[in-house]
Amino acid sequence: MACIAVLLTLLSLLLSLLSGWLTITTHDQWWFGFFLIAVALLQLTRCLPTTRLHCMAGTVIVVLILALLATYVVPRSWISLEDWQRIFTDASYTQPFYLLRPPILALMALCMATFSTLLPIHHRHARLILVLMGAVLALLYLSTGSSSANELQPTTPAGFNVALMLLILAQACVLPGELWQLRKLLLAPIVISMVVLSGTLFAWHYQNQQNLHDMDTFTHTLSDNVTERLGQTLHAQQQAMWRFASFWGLFNRAPSHTEWARQAQEIVNDFNYIKRIVYIAPDGRAARTYPSENNTRLIGHNLYDLVDNEPLRQALVYGESSATQTTDLPEGGRGIIYYMPVTGLNSGRIPGAIAYFVEPTALFETQRGYIAKEQIGLTASEHSNTFFRIRPTQHLSQGKYCNLLAVGDDALTVCIRPALSRLYEQRSFLPDVTLVLGLVLTYLFYSMMYFFLRLRHEHVQLQHANRNLSDEINKRIALQREVEWLARHDELTKLPNRRYFMERVQAYHDELPLTVMIIDLDYFKSINDRLGHQEGDRYLKEVASAARVPIEDHPGILARYGGEEFIACLPHCSLTQAKILAEQIRRDIIALDLFQPETGDTVTVSIGIATTHELRHDLATLVLEADQALYSAKRSGRNRVEYSV
Repeated sequence: MACIAVLLTLLSLLLSLLSGWLTITTHDQWWFGFFLIAVALLQLTRCLPTTRLHCMAGTVIVVLILALLATYVVPRSWISLEDWQRIFTDASYTQPFYLLRPPILALMALCMATFSTLLPIHHRHARLILVLMGAVLALLYLSTGSSSANELQPTTPAGFNVALMLLILAQACVLPGELWQLRKLLLAPIVISMVVLSGTLFAWHYQNQQNLHDMDTFTHTLSDNVTERLGQTLHAQQQAMWRFASFWGLFNRAPSHTEWARQAQEIVNDFNYIKRIVYIAPDGRAARTYPSENNTRLIGHNLYDLVDNEPLRQALVYGESSATQTTDLPEGGRGIIYYMPVTGLNSGRIPGAIAYFVEPTALFETQRGYIAKEQIGLTASEHSNTFFRIRPTQHLSQGKYCNLLAVGDDALTVCIRPALSRLYEQRSFLPDVTLVLGLVLTYLFYSMMYFFLRLRHEHVQLQHANRNLSDEINKRIALQREVEWLARHDELTKLPNRRYFMERVQAYHDELPLTVMIIDLDYFKSINDRLGHQEGDRYLKEVASAARVPIEDHPGILARYGGEEFIACLPHCSLTQAKILAEQIRRDIIALDLFQPETGDTVTVSIGIATTHELRHDLATLVLEADQALYSAKRSGRNRVEYSV
């Protein structure tokens, strides 16, 4: 099986290299190819003796995979699209980074494969669930990922997909045969973890579909907003032109050139897509125009000569507002002509009509700022003939959303395509967070169940073994006594430790006068630093033996207080007796003739003494007074005995 695993890994590596070479010019999913090659090499070097290098390389791969995974689950309010773009790409890449990163299913399958490769061989149970999870994710991606309609979740080249499956199959072959012996322990955890995994994938798929629906709704809303803005602009224009025509109805005559130019200029300034405004006489001839430039072809021109003259007839004869379809304008170009009758206020007759030429291209230009802000591309067409297009610099979605816009007597088709970056901003990261957390929970459920069953199995075995170990009871009792002794004594000096000292001293509470003595080796740190810790331990043992004899002969108790400090408690011991005893201990330690590297002489000690004659004394206060006396001895030059006054 190991040979098959190596062969499959080599095939995966070669296929990844070949697919990467074929897509090197397009940079298509090169991150995915890099990870496949890296994990395959990691799998091949698994059995080499370079364990540290293997772990370091695997750690780097895991960090990179987790960094890419962060682009799916980290909220965009924390790290923006531009920040991710700068992290993962440079100026030479024209595509957004989210089109270069692996799809999340493929990325998680790679993550499972990497963790499985890094785990030690004896962690069979953990590697098993990782391989199973990776296989399920890879199969799900191969079955649904290639046909995904989500443009923000690009598909990977077929060669990379096959290489991923070969890599997971290779890891499955590496799983040792001993797993069959653990089948009773593994069956229930695997079943439960697969149920959790199925629920996770179902929730992810449902939320992902809901996410796609929300993005589709958002794009439809953008399309409706553009059409609504254009419709509002046209409505405002018609209201303004109605007021403009009503104004001339007050005079019951044709306007003068100056009057016409002054009033028409305000309309053109407000609606810059109106190419020209014309005052038409009752016979259909153009009497006034604005702007006046290049009007030689239009002044005196009979607009009844136009092909589509029925709207003009409705305005002049019937007094009804009307408009043409997109048509050739008298002065050149194409546009839509709106007609509004000028009706006399008192007479009710129609002294003329107002015609204004709307240029659709200029109309759509008014929305350029909004389109750029919303990051969408817009095309406008008339009977399948596109006459206007705005395309931003960003990559656009393949989805096209169209609405009809009534302009005059015509219906223009307005289509938008949102930028992929705009969709990315609207995309919810909840499905990806659900997937990642679900995979973590799957692994945790599996591990908890496995260890629970394993502990129960070991507990049963332990109960069976305990029935055969009754002859070990005495040994255990002896061992317990030894443990209790160690819990109360210092293992190095064999003296009582601080806790046992405090317990023993409580028995001397009423045996007054009561003396506490603290003994500290002078310059002990230099002994450890210059002679070594082993020599320092020897010094401590000899000092403890020398001080123990006179104190226990009193009788009293000597304990190791911590580090190089010893503490003694002497019941029925006055201050005078304590000073004599302390001087004896100091001289006995000097007599040991232990070399002191700091002074070049023998090892000495400083001793602090505190004595109480009060029945209601506090042991902690007594120890503190002895400690203060000790520090007084230290400050006075060491190698001396000081007592608390």
